[in-house]
Amino acid sequence: MSLKPNNSRRIRTFRSHPGAFGVFRVLLHSGEVGLYGGVWCAVWAVCLAASLVPNGGLWAEGETEDDEIDVKLEALVERFEDERDLDAFQRGDTIIEIGKISSDESVEFLRELYETEDDLYVYFPVTTALQQIVFRRADSVLEAVSALLLTGLPAAINARASTVNDGSVNKLATDLEPEKERLLALFSDTFEGRELGSVSRGQGLPPQAAGWFVKNAFKVPGVRKRPKLHDLLLRAVARQPTANRVNVLTREIRKSKSPDVQVEVLSSLVDAEGKRPNKKIARLGKPFLRAKNIRLRRVAYEVIYEYGGKRFRSEFLKGLKNRDWMLRAICVDALAKSEEKTLVKRLTPLLDDPDLRVQIGVVDAFLHRGGPEVIEPLYKTLDTTKFERTKADIADALARLIKRDFGISSLQWESWWLTNKDKLSRGDLQAISIEELAQVQATAREQSTALYYGLRVLGHVAFVIDCSKSMLNRYEPAQSKGKKKYSKKRKSKSRTTKVKKGKGKGGAKEEQGGEKRIDVARKELRKVFEGLQDGIPFNIVGFNTETHDFLGSAPKKRDRLIELRPSVRQEAGKFIESLKPEGATNVAKALRDAIKYEDVDTVFFLSDGAPTVGITDQKELLRDVHGWNRWRKIKINVIGFGLQPNERSLMVALAAENYGVYLDR
Repeated sequence: MSLKPNNSRRIRTFRSHPGAFGVFRVLLHSGEVGLYGGVWCAVWAVCLAASLVPNGGLWAEGETEDDEIDVKLEALVERFEDERDLDAFQRGDTIIEIGKISSDESVEFLRELYETEDDLYVYFPVTTALQQIVFRRADSVLEAVSALLLTGLPAAINARASTVNDGSVNKLATDLEPEKERLLALFSDTFEGRELGSVSRGQGLPPQAAGWFVKNAFKVPGVRKRPKLHDLLLRAVARQPTANRVNVLTREIRKSKSPDVQVEVLSSLVDAEGKRPNKKIARLGKPFLRAKNIRLRRVAYEVIYEYGGKRFRSEFLKGLKNRDWMLRAICVDALAKSEEKTLVKRLTPLLDDPDLRVQIGVVDAFLHRGGPEVIEPLYKTLDTTKFERTKADIADALARLIKRDFGISSLQWESWWLTNKDKLSRGDLQAISIEELAQVQATAREQSTALYYGLRVLGHVAFVIDCSKSMLNRYEPAQSKGKKKYSKKRKSKSRTTKVKKGKGKGGAKEEQGGEKRIDVARKELRKVFEGLQDGIPFNIVGFNTETHDFLGSAPKKRDRLIELRPSVRQEAGKFIESLKPEGATNVAKALRDAIKYEDVDTVFFLSDGAPTVGITDQKELLRDVHGWNRWRKIKINVIGFGLQPNERSLMVALAAENYGVYLDR
């Protein structure tokens, strides 16, 4: 069908029954008319006949808005026909304009361009136009997905001629392969729900089309003979938020010969929200537990960790001895999650694991297990581990279990434990909250390490400082909030009383109240650098709309932190003073730039607000951080300046989900 100006009656007919016509077209193109095909044809015939009754027939009333759409579409179709002699690049704008009309008629017109045109460069705007309809989640989204999948993909694959920039025609098909790859990428982005320019993973098609797409994706002609096409559809199916995708993935994933695609498919299951034990999904990962490709093996273990539960206990126990650090780390977390009865016995040897991230996982597992059996292995490891970050985590874990803080001195922990262990029950040795830990640490008499807002500075550290414009606001200490505020003159019924500055907390508040937040942040950072010993690896990242990296300004590009020494200490001081408050708050970029150095294991993140640029959705931000930090296990300690309740909840979650502590200051 070609929609031309004299087809206005026909366009209005289509508009009159978008539901019946849409379902019929989808059934027709998916090959599922079957037993009821005749019935649908009969219904359509009745609708068509009724629409041809003089004076508008049954649908004469209430069509003003639809008529306007029809007139606009007719005008665009006429313009397209007038441009037939132009090359594809010049006709593209009109095709895109047609895609802005979300209707079954516009989708049908675009579908037929795939069938009637044999020009790869026409397929680009046609695909883009249909993509617009899909992303707008219009009523005709199912029709658009059907057109893309069942008509557009075969046409794109089989395109043999094209009009190119210089106007020549019949370019050899072999020369078109790079262009076909670009076009297929456009299809892929559409099916995965990833809009142009987005770097994040797509969230799939709209619900009304996702289920149909999963069911029909592998009905595209020739899909099993074309590995690239098969992999494109496999990735797209994995992104759909529907339950029926699991059966399709189970059937199709082993037919792919690309480990990268298999990794991507399994990763999509790991990244899915609302995960709970699922036998089918767990079995999907099982065949790849012995894969030669290490990335594929890792993600297979993640799948059975997320969905398999205790069923794969034997695999996790074997995995503790695997040569790959990440598999060992996954198995440590899996056994802790499944409440393995022999956990302490199985994991104690891994406190001496050669990889820091495995040690961190064991300490975390012992912290959450609690009880007297974890205390001795923990404090003894303070003398054996070579990792400062492990020492810091053990000290925090012991403080949370015993409710006292002896820092990283194994002798003090041992002395206290031998004196008091017989007086304590298992219930006495359960972890207190992060907030209670901060109180315990605040009352500790001695600290042998440098402190930053009361937190130990150990390991390979990155200090991340908010330098947005709001840091010019006045600083108000957290402990003074909620107290009654007085002006310098307070009137009563009988007299006026002058209020003097106090020397206690109130006085400190008024003194500090005159300082800007950025000044307080600079002063505390200078103070911690005065207490740090030479040799500690570190970096400083200031951030607002962009980031300002102390190491990024070095003459040579680095992939590791720099060790503190007198000359570096001096340069760091100058950098701290150079941080100027301006711009917005880009939390995601700040964190990513802070952890891009491969040896970072601890981050101190200071901010006075939630993100205002970059990733601003709180759930998306936490999901993003979890994605890159899940197995790196970087500790993110967060210090908040004057946060509002919703901002504070984000920062508390950021610390709690990443091995860290949150402090209001």
